[in-house]
Amino acid sequence: MGSKKRSPNSFEEVEDLDNTNTNTEDANIEDTDNDNTSSNLNRKKMKKDKNKETETPDGDASKAGLSSISSSMKPMERRKKRKALDKERQHAALENKEVKTKKMDVDSKVTENKEHTGASSRGTLPKFHIGVFKDLASVDVSVREGAVERLVTELQEVQKAYEVTENKEVVEGELKLEAEKDDGLNDCAPSVRYAVRRLVRGASSSRECARQGFALGLTVLVDTIPSIKVGSVLKLIVDLLEVSSSMKGQDIRDCLLGRLFAYGALALSGRLAEDNLFIKEFTDVLISLAAKKRYLQEPAVAIILELVGKLPTEAVLNHILEAPRLREWFEGGIDAGNPDALLLALRIQEKISN
Repeated sequence: MGSKKRSPNSFEEVEDLDNTNTNTEDANIEDTDNDNTSSNLNRKKMKKDKNKETETPDGDASKAGLSSISSSMKPMERRKKRKALDKERQHAALENKEVKTKKMDVDSKVTENKEHTGASSRGTLPKFHIGVFKDLASVDVSVREGAVERLVTELQEVQKAYEVTENKEVVEGELKLEAEKDDGLNDCAPSVRYAVRRLVRGASSSRECARQGFALGLTVLVDTIPSIKVGSVLKLIVDLLEVSSSMKGQDIRDCLLGRLFAYGALALSGRLAEDNLFIKEFTDVLISLAAKKRYLQEPAVAIILELVGKLPTEAVLNHILEAPRLREWFEGGIDAGNPDALLLALRIQEKISN
């Protein structure tokens, strides 16, 4: 068998094939290396991503926990701060209130003193609200008593200012009301004189509880203001509540009851016990009133007994028993069998014997 010779061309082809194979293998090796490196990189990236994924929930959880704690702590701190601020505000408000009230009290006192001194120097007097007379006729006892208190308080201030006023003639010219009439209350302020007259007239009113309210006002006013003279009040009762010939029925009754209530107010004031000069006159007018109507006897005797209780024994002997009309009434009571006269005689006897 003969061997075939290879041609140089075939040899070159083999070399080319070897080179191509080699190149291909190298390329493949490089590709595999590149693939390996890329796969390694991808794996590292995946690991990092996984680590990030695993780390992120924990981190987010921790951050969320911190934020929740801080968010929960913030409202509590805010509440505490609000409470503390509220307390501070309340304390500040209370302190401001106390300061304001003290200041107001001081200012009011200063203004009152200024008004009082200013009014007396200018010849003007504090204002007297005559609307208070309306409440004196109220059915409610507390309303009547409150009205009397306001009435007397205001008139006291008016009288005080009037007494220190230099130009009394100017004041009397400005505030006449009804004080220009000759009522004997020359030492009283015009408002006081007006009030006395109106209280006496009001005691004869049959409207609701006017008699009780006006009589109470007269009692307290006469007792409170010494400038109101007892003799002047007695004169006003006769003049203002005089029964005229033109009166009939209810008008006569109202006047007589008005006198009775006004005399009772004078006895309750205690001024008659201080001024003995008018006890005889007072006893006589009450006995005269009791003799007019049968229904007036018992209350008239009750008023005299009220006065007897306030007087010492000497005054009873020298003034009440010396009243001319009382002796006549006692003598007539024996024949007529007057129980009221008998009661009065027994009580006076008891007073004298004790």
